[in-house]
Amino acid sequence: MRAYRLLAAKSTLAARVDLIHGDPSGKLGTTLKDEILTKIDKWQESPPVKRPKPLPVPDSDPKKKKRGGRRLRKMKEKYTMADKRKLSKANRMQFGIAEESCL
Repeated sequence: MRAYRLLAAKSTLAARVDLIHGDPSGKLGTTLKDEILTKIDKWQESPPVKRPKPLPVPDSDPKKKKRGGRRLRKMKEKYTMADKRKLSKANRMQFGIAEESCL
C-alpha cells in the first residue's frame, strides 16, 4: 500500500509538470522514478539489529536515606518472612547428609 501511494503521488506530480510543459527534457520524470525505486528498495531492507541495552546502575547510595512512611512499612510487611515459614526453614533437611534422629 505504501508503494501504491508513493507511486500515485509521484505520478500526479509528473502529470502536472507535463501538463504545463514545465520540463521538456524529461529530467524531472527520471529523478522521480529514481526516487521511487530507492524508497522501495529501502523499505525492503531488513531492519537493523537492536542491541540489548545494559541495565542502569542502581542508585542505592548508603548516604542517601530512603523515606519511610505508611506505604513503605506496608510494603516491607508484605514481603517479610512469616512465622510459619521461618519455622519450616529451620526444620529443613539438607540433601545428601544423613540425619540423626534421637527416638
